[in-house]
Amino acid sequence: MRTTAGIHFTQAVTRHGHRVAVSDSTRSLTFRELKGRANRIGSGLSAMGIVPGDRVGVLSFNRNEVVELWLGLERFGHVRVVLHSHFDMGLHVDTVNQLGIGTIVFDVRFVDTLDAVRQRMLPVQRFIAIGDGCP
Repeated sequence: MRTTAGIHFTQAVTRHGHRVAVSDSTRSLTFRELKGRANRIGSGLSAMGIVPGDRVGVLSFNRNEVVELWLGLERFGHVRVVLHSHFDMGLHVDTVNQLGIGTIVFDVRFVDTLDAVRQRMLPVQRFIAIGDGCP
């Protein structure tokens, strides 16, 4: 049986496009809206030079943007590497360097923590903030 990345999400959009797919304390998104936002994220990352197979680190607390990002990465063949919000930054530095992560998308609440170690994250070419008050 052949499957393609995101096939279950695509089926959910077809069947339940008008229904709420994800929500947080500020807003809800339907399956169609979520698909559109995921496509824009994937397209934007591709326009920045990120190609299928490139590793993208994600450092964030739970929020709608993370779901949008995960789906966008999957739909465009980018490899998502979860950098857990509760792990020590030293571990993240090692992970980034060992896996050759070229892009990190991070919650704005990690600005100061990342700024303290970003020079040690040698392969990272792009730091992309999400949330209110992006630097």
